[in-house]
Amino acid sequence: PNHDLKRVSEELELESYMLAFANEPEIKDGHKEFRTIMKNVDYLHYEIRELPNLVMTYGTENLKHKEKLKEMFEGIRVELKRIEINKHLYTPEIVNGFFNFYESMSGKELSSSDLNDAFVGFNKFAGKALITHRDQNLEKIATLSLTGLEIFIRLVQDNEIYLDSLKAIHAGVDEAYNELLATNQVRKMFPLD
Repeated sequence: PNHDLKRVSEELELESYMLAFANEPEIKDGHKEFRTIMKNVDYLHYEIRELPNLVMTYGTENLKHKEKLKEMFEGIRVELKRIEINKHLYTPEIVNGFFNFYESMSGKELSSSDLNDAFVGFNKFAGKALITHRDQNLEKIATLSLTGLEIFIRLVQDNEIYLDSLKAIHAGVDEAYNELLATNQVRKMFPLD
């Protein structure tokens, strides 16, 4: 169907077709109907042509965000390993708290709320631990978890923007489709009854 839209939108000698519409005795307001048809064919052709670009851009950005989130979790895991190796330097509350929290998050597919809870939780726990125990590993966990939360928020915002874009395209395509169906010539050529 996209090739048909392209042909009508870009390749036909439109003036000849407009004159045929205008001279067709059965078509009332031929110029107006022709403009309506062409406007909507152009719009549909544009959206069909651009939709793969939107999907590709979103997919690429989404993948980048997810890779960054994995990096943040991996960074937290590395710091937790350092804490585990040197656990004698930390209170049992700090060691057990981090590892219990990490275990509850690792090894499963995390939902959006789980990811949010994970980064917020690590950040809050690291912040509390830093009050009583100044440490480079704890500071890194606090930084990594805050960065992870920022990336996660950006991912959610991008998803909302993408969804809004798809909804707008859907509404525009519906409107163009309905305007095309409202023209006498399209109804005559493609009866839906």
